[in-house]
Amino acid sequence: MLPTYHNMQLVLIDKHSTEFKYNDVIVFSNDELNATMIKRIIAMPGDTIQIVDDIVYVNNIPSPLLPKDQPLSYSGIASSPLYLSEDEYFVLGDNLTESKDSRYSEIGCVKQNTILGKLLK
Repeated sequence: MLPTYHNMQLVLIDKHSTEFKYNDVIVFSNDELNATMIKRIIAMPGDTIQIVDDIVYVNNIPSPLLPKDQPLSYSGIASSPLYLSEDEYFVLGDNLTESKDSRYSEIGCVKQNTILGKLLK
């Protein structure tokens, strides 16, 4: 999540929050990687997401949440339209060129029941 958050940085997590919105930074567990991860919500349940020519489209509209100065050269599982079910979120890291996020099949769409909380700003 560089440059927003750094390794070993102390953060506060709201573990009681169950309502999330676009641009929230969430903490979730990923069994496939045996890791706890921190990423930003780009798409919400019920949305359709697709990444085409370095542009992230949420419901066929370019997302305003991405940094303009970073290329998004890898679209991964979002190269075709991806519909999010009622309990799924699509997340990206702030360092788009290095981030392992929802674009990668081993992470994929984040299920609501794996979310541990929301980072407090």
